[in-house]
Amino acid sequence: MAELWERLPEEDNKWWDRFERYRLMGINRSFLGVYTQEKRDRAAQQGHEFKQPKSTPGSWTQRIIDYQWETRAHAWDEHERQLRVKEADARRANEVAKAREIMWTSLQALQGIAGRIINTMGEQAKHEPDKIDLKGFKEFMLGFGVIMKEARLTFGEPTDRTDVTSGGEKIAWESIILPAMMDEDDI
Repeated sequence: MAELWERLPEEDNKWWDRFERYRLMGINRSFLGVYTQEKRDRAAQQGHEFKQPKSTPGSWTQRIIDYQWETRAHAWDEHERQLRVKEADARRANEVAKAREIMWTSLQALQGIAGRIINTMGEQAKHEPDKIDLKGFKEFMLGFGVIMKEARLTFGEPTDRTDVTSGGEKIAWESIILPAMMDEDDI
């Protein structure tokens, strides 16, 4: 399928070349600009003095209309705009994928650290239960919960949790995670 800006069957080499120069001028394109450039080039080739034209001649104007320069150039501009958008979208997708990979690696490291902290606190609770900083542990778990929720949001995973109940009563997550024998002052 031919694109709108491609050469028309009835367009000879001279007019195709002129249109190409017009098309490639971009947003600053003008019919007079193409005509002026051609006059300047011809004057330089022939060693004549260049005189700045004030307008595009009628013969040019009619061909420009016949060959639909504006419509074809606008189609080209739209095509180029869509390519830029696709390239930008691809760059963004690549950056997001890299960021997700880094975040995932960081989360795995954080999860490992959290596991070691919990294991250490568990061991400490067995041997020295009164030396455990339950308030600090609760703050750590709350912070870890926020980080994990943000990670789930980033990865498009659910962020809600299911409440645990016993005998029809909701059990607070802290009572599942933290030792049952802590004092209220420790929280």
